[in-house]
Amino acid sequence: MAVTNKNISDYDKRREIATKAFEGGFVIFSQASQKWYTPREFLDSNEQVTYTKAGVSVVPNVNFYYPAYAIKKRMEKLQLEEKDFNDFMDRVNIAFEMVPRKKTKKEELTKRKEEIVFKAKYKGKSSTFSIFYVEGQCGSWVLYIDKYYYGSFIIYQGDWDFRPQHDNYFTPEQKEILLNKLRKFRPVKESE
Repeated sequence: MAVTNKNISDYDKRREIATKAFEGGFVIFSQASQKWYTPREFLDSNEQVTYTKAGVSVVPNVNFYYPAYAIKKRMEKLQLEEKDFNDFMDRVNIAFEMVPRKKTKKEELTKRKEEIVFKAKYKGKSSTFSIFYVEGQCGSWVLYIDKYYYGSFIIYQGDWDFRPQHDNYFTPEQKEILLNKLRKFRPVKESE
């Protein structure tokens, strides 16, 4: 039975919802704040539970969902936000001509002494990864994914270290994979 008494505290209303969700194995979606909660998070939140009459039923302003569905919905939202962000970045790059000038074949051959090229999935799509040495830029190794710069490699305390252009570009596991590719191709010498 739903809590409809206005004298009952917000905490008690949240507790009733959280208990039902926990017992049913659900996560909770708040229609008011558009946030997802585990039952414990919902209980500890400041969400206000309100009830409305829908036909003969009285329903709260929250929904229960199976965790797999909630994860799928969050992933879809994240992918849409990422696509929107990438589209925005492309528009900014075009508007302000921030896209790097394409190099001639001769420039490519003289600039890139050594190069590691491989295909891998990045952010859900197949991409071309290029790790190569660039002369004239303090002799640095850089990472390009599909012709866009993503970061540099440096030798730090006797081992390779990867410095992405932005911290959120790679997980620690992905960074380690990139470092292992470079370590295998070009081990650090003791003199470096």
